[in-house]
Amino acid sequence: HLRKSEVEYMAMLAKTQKVLVKGRKKTEVKMVSKKAKKQQDSMNSRLKLVMKSGKAILGYKHSLKSLRKGKSKMILIASNCPHLRKSEVEYMAMLAKTQKVLVKGRKKTEVKMVSKKAKKQQDSMNSRLKLVMKSGKAILGYKHSLKSLRKGKSKMILIASNCPHLRKSEVEYMAMLAKTQVHHYAGDNTSLGTACGKFFNCSVLSIIDGGDSDILTNDTKE
Repeated sequence: HLRKSEVEYMAMLAKTQKVLVKGRKKTEVKMVSKKAKKQQDSMNSRLKLVMKSGKAILGYKHSLKSLRKGKSKMILIASNCPHLRKSEVEYMAMLAKTQKVLVKGRKKTEVKMVSKKAKKQQDSMNSRLKLVMKSGKAILGYKHSLKSLRKGKSKMILIASNCPHLRKSEVEYMAMLAKTQVHHYAGDNTSLGTACGKFFNCSVLSIIDGGDSDILTNDTKE
């Protein structure tokens, strides 16, 4: 009786299903609907493509590291993930503003559709950035951009969409103190780096001289 009560108490804490053999309680059988099965199959096929052509990090500790660094774009949590780990990952994803999906759960994937207007704005910003890199002067990187803001040299700051929340707020605060214009770039750090003609990622960009481009005179929407 003592062992039984102890096991039941631990199962209650861990939210684990308990079954009494040859007792009154019966096993609970969950029927999976066709719709849920189709969703799971489509998710599995997408994951296969990600593993072939993209980049993914497996495991609880490594996933938390990627969230802290702001590299993660999406988090997948298994249905039988322990409650404490699940809540910790969800909290970290909320801080990092990362999309989370419960596999075989109630939550579904959110698909963001990019409008034509936003795409046009991004293309025009990319063309202006090319002119800035050719004829003007710009500083790439978080630390160097903060230095240019402290010295009062920066005239405009561009922040990528996937820039970590803490860094983003720090740059915005420094730009507010320096009375410098801030533009929230529609693309991620990879697209911002490629727009500048570089082969590395860039989350923060500081423009010191616009050159022949009208990026500083034209009113860009934040």
